[in-house]
Amino acid sequence: MKKTLFFLAAAFLSIFMKAQDDAPLTATITFEQFDKVVKGIELDGYNCFLTAEDPSVFSALFTVNQLNGSLGAFNLDFYDMVSSDRDNFTPVKEYEINGHKAYLGTNNNIAGGETPMNVLIILYPEQKLTIMINAEVAMPVDTLDEIVRQINF
Repeated sequence: MKKTLFFLAAAFLSIFMKAQDDAPLTATITFEQFDKVVKGIELDGYNCFLTAEDPSVFSALFTVNQLNGSLGAFNLDFYDMVSSDRDNFTPVKEYEINGHKAYLGTNNNIAGGETPMNVLIILYPEQKLTIMINAEVAMPVDTLDEIVRQINF
């Protein structure tokens, strides 16, 4: 588990740093609001064990029934940056969750023993915000969808 968590955290941070180029987060929510929402998610086996604030991203690491995931809040243009880099993310499904556009894909950067991950990106234009959830592929996509349903800013 520690190896998976290390890879998850490393992948999480590398995506954030690459995609944001230190652009300040301009979302209309505060870190305190983000922290309260992600720590308040009620889902069997869900445990949010770390949140962090950076000038360009709010982030959280969590587990659901011993499976690891991460959740980040980015500027609204984050989806355009990530989806244009087909080497790292390819959206395979587009749908809506709670009236927000959602894009499901996988990480394409699995070489070298990295953990295969589902990636769910949700757009919140009214908050000038993009949410991204990475989770081990063993975590059902329905679980990721339920996490998103509980994200109310």
